[in-house]
Amino acid sequence: MADTKYCLKFFFLFFSFLISHFLYAQAATKSSQPPHKGKIVVDEASVYAAPSFDSEVVNTIPKDTEVLMSRRKFDGIFHRVLLPNKTTGFVSDDQIVSLEKKSEKEIVKKADEPVEEKKEKPKDKTELRKKNAKKAVAKKSEDQERFESAKSKVFKFTDTRWFGLTFSQIQFREDTMGEKLSENLQFIGFKIVGPDVLIEGPAPTEINFQIYTQAPGYYSRKTGRDASGLIFITDFMSKQNTALSKSLLFDYGFGLLIRYSRFNVALLDETTVRTYRLEDIVLGLKFALGLGFRLTDQFAIKADAFYNWEKQSYIGYGLTLQKSF
Repeated sequence: MADTKYCLKFFFLFFSFLISHFLYAQAATKSSQPPHKGKIVVDEASVYAAPSFDSEVVNTIPKDTEVLMSRRKFDGIFHRVLLPNKTTGFVSDDQIVSLEKKSEKEIVKKADEPVEEKKEKPKDKTELRKKNAKKAVAKKSEDQERFESAKSKVFKFTDTRWFGLTFSQIQFREDTMGEKLSENLQFIGFKIVGPDVLIEGPAPTEINFQIYTQAPGYYSRKTGRDASGLIFITDFMSKQNTALSKSLLFDYGFGLLIRYSRFNVALLDETTVRTYRLEDIVLGLKFALGLGFRLTDQFAIKADAFYNWEKQSYIGYGLTLQKSF
């Protein structure tokens, strides 16, 4: 009877999750559109490895080159572009315009700059070097202005995908050996979170993998003998985010959970010690909330608290060191 109630409750929550996630994904898909053509409107556009003026310049694109560009802006100022050599990078929005949104006349108007007076061709290499040095200083000043502008914008974690190592403390609980037993266990894991993780579009999703490579201590205490085993937990969640400041994020979400456990337990059977394998795989749901802090353009830390519901329910919390990708 208890198993029947568990199954009915699980399937009700499971289908509620599917329906809500489907509706959210549909809304997000409508708001996101596929890449489209854009045109470079400056003499030489800088292509950055990440959506930041502090990141490495990996390439340049000459004026009037047409490339595929994202409609969505990253960090509020960058478009992701697909280069002719099939690699991707980020170009600031003042160096590229959409061919769909702008007429050719508007593109030409944006590209036009105050005409400088004609200067004589440099007569020697020294004069040429001086001219190039002046151009470099002017370009650096322009980049710095764009950087200051980008810093003033509110940072959103949803604009960036992250991966990293997770360290978690879980109050693991199970119904075994005729009792409901629990113990604090330390898991190590891996997290991937952000847009375009499993679902294409801006809707953020999160995947977690966590493992504990021993048997809980209550098996040894109950049997008086050593026990071995492992616990593996993975989950997929739909997330909602709120930017509290330029570098601080609050998020929450829920999703599906799968737990696999296998324990080797020795029991005294009359006069013989027998080893039993206790193996289990269950489906459940996970509810989580977290707080993230961006340290640099490439790194962030995130603290999470979560509630796992399966055959037994239990809570946990974790800390993740994340890197953008």
